[in-house]
Amino acid sequence: MSAIVRQLEMRFAVLTVVSMGLVASGCGSSVPHSDKPRSAVQVSVTRNGEPLPGAELNLVNDATGEGGGGVLNSESVVELDQVAHGTYQVVILPPPADPLPPTGNSLAATPQNLLNIPAQYRSAKTTPFKLTIPSETSEFTFDISE
Repeated sequence: MSAIVRQLEMRFAVLTVVSMGLVASGCGSSVPHSDKPRSAVQVSVTRNGEPLPGAELNLVNDATGEGGGGVLNSESVVELDQVAHGTYQVVILPPPADPLPPTGNSLAATPQNLLNIPAQYRSAKTTPFKLTIPSETSEFTFDISE
């Protein structure tokens, strides 16, 4: 019986070594497209010159699948780090709806210019806003004018 036990121990040891080798070989850089050059960008979006704090900004590159996004701050600016170089459509969305039903004056707290962002700016297929990274600047400014 000791020969069988030794044989099982040997198989277990070989299996352990092979498994550890497979795990270790997968421990490299596994971030997709991590070899692409990237830059930090700052994007400002206003509507008729007025800020849109809380609006969502999305960068969409349909050709590569790359993208990024964030929420505009009180100055109507979002800063994005590590955006892959390329050309992006800039999509502007109103803030997400509160999942709780409105109470009292909660609807009045959201300015109409933020809720009524025109439909063409809400889709990557129809937005007129585009930016290309890298460019001579890392700051981009857009205005929804009507």
